[in-house]
Amino acid sequence: MRIIVAATPQHGHLLPLLPLARTFRDRGDDVAVLTSADMNSVIEAEGPRLLPAGPIADVLMAEVAAGTGVDAAHDPAGAED
Repeated sequence: MRIIVAATPQHGHLLPLLPLARTFRDRGDDVAVLTSADMNSVIEAEGPRLLPAGPIADVLMAEVAAGTGVDAAHDPAGAED
């Protein structure tokens, strides 16, 4: 089976999915991870191939801040207001 695991380019979003990707890979499935290219070092250690897509984390967070007025990268509590 071919499996794609997708996550935003943040460690907190990607890391919890890697055990699932590893389980699929270990059972013989073709596994790829869809996320920003700057997460390659994290993915490379796990073995699945990277399907690079979207902006790197810093650019993504800047776009969110510009669109919402909340800088969640530097003030996570501000995102809850």
